Amino acid sequence: MVNLPSSWRAIAACLCLGASAASQYLHSQAFPQPGNRLAVAVKLNGATPGINVATSVAPVAGLTVSAPASVLVDARGYALVALDVVAGQNNLTARALTLTLAHPSFSGGQITKSFLLEAVNGTLGSAWPEFVMAQGVFCNPATSAANHLQIDRATDLDGDGIYGDNFVEAVGRDALDSPAEFASDVDLADTATGCIAGTPPNVFQPGGGGRTVAFMADNRQVVGACNFTTQLNFTEDLNYAASFGGSPALFSTSSSEDTALIGRDRNGDGAIDATEIGVFFAPKVVVNNENYSPDGIALDPTAPRRAYWISDKSGATGSPLNQGVFRLTDTNGDDTIGAGEFNAAWTGTTGVVVVEGQNVDHTEFECLHVDGQGGVLVNQTALGTIFRWRDANNNGVAESSEVLNWLTYAAASTFTRSGDFQTAGFPTINGPFFALNLIESVEGSGLGGGDIYYVASTNSQTQGQGNGFVYRCEDRNIDGDVNDVGEVTVFASPSQIADPTRPEFISGMDVGTIDLNGNGVIEPGEEFVYLADADGNNPRPSCGFSTFGDLCVWRLVDRNGDGDAVDADEVERVSIHPTGAFNRGLEVLPPALRGGVRPTFYQRSGLVSLRPAACATGEVLEIDFLREKLEEGTQGTPFAGNARFALQSRGNGTAIASGFLLSASLSAAAFPFNGCQVWVGFPFFADLIPATVPDASGVATFPLPVPAGTVATLYLQAFAVSGSLSVTVGETAELRVR
Repeated sequence: MVNLPSSWRAIAACLCLGASAASQYLHSQAFPQPGNRLAVAVKLNGATPGINVATSVAPVAGLTVSAPASVLVDARGYALVALDVVAGQNNLTARALTLTLAHPSFSGGQITKSFLLEAVNGTLGSAWPEFVMAQGVFCNPATSAANHLQIDRATDLDGDGIYGDNFVEAVGRDALDSPAEFASDVDLADTATGCIAGTPPNVFQPGGGGRTVAFMADNRQVVGACNFTTQLNFTEDLNYAASFGGSPALFSTSSSEDTALIGRDRNGDGAIDATEIGVFFAPKVVVNNENYSPDGIALDPTAPRRAYWISDKSGATGSPLNQGVFRLTDTNGDDTIGAGEFNAAWTGTTGVVVVEGQNVDHTEFECLHVDGQGGVLVNQTALGTIFRWRDANNNGVAESSEVLNWLTYAAASTFTRSGDFQTAGFPTINGPFFALNLIESVEGSGLGGGDIYYVASTNSQTQGQGNGFVYRCEDRNIDGDVNDVGEVTVFASPSQIADPTRPEFISGMDVGTIDLNGNGVIEPGEEFVYLADADGNNPRPSCGFSTFGDLCVWRLVDRNGDGDAVDADEVERVSIHPTGAFNRGLEVLPPALRGGVRPTFYQRSGLVSLRPAACATGEVLEIDFLREKLEEGTQGTPFAGNARFALQSRGNGTAIASGFLLSASLSAAAFPFNGCQVWVGFPFFADLIPATVPDASGVATFPLPVPAGTVATLYLQAFAVSGSLSVTVGETAELRVR
């Protein structure tokens, strides 16, 4: 196995895109190649023009890395380091690869960037997991209705642990991470609140042409702030099953229709469209026609095709009879819960559950989780207690002898309160707005083979920016609860995040694990907690993107094993949502290479700038997508008969930009030209693109025609012609057309 650093701390510091330098920063792109290879382009910005920067890559067992010994910074302070990474075997567990750029002008003398890669079945790519997020309307107040009604996906393609554009154009940095790391573009405009007309400057509103390319989208239009005309209008909870009946499935609750939904990417195109969304559980049909207000769905990891679903009472008039917990078992495998496949597990139709001599009100459950032992955890917000039910007799009904006070956090609760929550200095939590409404666990990694649990507060409209807590819970004395002193630690608080966009409150959480040292045991530093901030503003924007605090996604990890994630290198902002959508849930998926979800057609047709021209003099031009805020190529991604890309060439100065479409091949070779390198492949064909005059910033935009019927890897290289007819060539980009 690879000898990873004794502390993952050094690797974590590298994931901040050059945060070690005051002015220089790095971003990267990656492009899979045949034969277990990955081409990685690391781009340096903000360096001193004309300097020669030394590069080095630390040896990594199982990986062979080719890299230049040095790179020359051009007149813009820009340079590109091209890495060729090859895995020594078809299946290789996670490997940490670190690139170091060194020069005396850098703060601290060097900048580093780290990648976490793995090979699966002969394909080398990122070992970081994907995640999906639910975006939808929240109708209180009515003006908060958002037009992004979808479940979208973020994928780390280049292995740097960052998803999408983590820098932002409006604050002066235009650094693209890897193209196509977001699958989020759906035409669902809320015309009643005028979302399209209210687009803020420099921010792209998705949609157009009836496209439905979010990971999961129901492409029916919302015509009013609270007019529930789409299943995804008010999606509150997500749960992903890597295998439910033999294939991956994504579950969600639809409060707009009082149902639970199931989505499967049946045709393998990387998206779940309206035809692939089914109603998994419709209580109005099979139980009783009433308002259920579903709040959660959770898969049971200990039973095939089994899930649990909860709802709470809807206001003063909501019927309490069928509120609570239902057990759902899809015995016939048709992805629908019918008669005989559900039972009331803890509702008004079952017996009263008594804990510590008190009746537990089943109508105030707001959160649901099933742990690795099949224990069902529900948060009762009015009582400030999380109860755990283990169905000992397997009759599907919660009974008093089976239910424990697992964690009582509220100061005013009538149940025995956690010893940690009574400790001086421990956060005081009370009231429904401060309830612990998110629960996730890592199976079998705790003492005695128990789970490690993470719980978080959510749904606070009074906290303000920087408030809210995430806790780590472990049943250290193995008595079935975490109420004893020392069993709950404050894992993190947004107030401890030194970033102006720190979360206001948390709306989505999940835990991903990576066995970094390959010992078969998941340790604290190998548990990665992903957290979504619903909205950085209060009140929420009426629709779309408002500020860069809207929906940041954070990753927390206890790297030093002290039970919290509050140190500087333990909290990472890994994503800013492209449109600031209103988040209602987050779910971590296995990495795409390990069989979660296929990349979208955007990724299969992705354009990546990989090779520098290596010119001895002059500016090196750079080619990339014409970028809207989503940065996924919708200005011309080849699909549905559209065979054109719109491209940008930057750094042109006063020159006139043009370009070559060089070849359709799986590899390219270079030949020298005027002190630079020109890359060609065979069969060779050339297609001159009409010249375009750059703007004042040296950016030229031009269309790229893709030959009809092309199914190959195309190579494109920019060039510029000055007034004296001298030619400068720039980077080579690779365009995969599938």
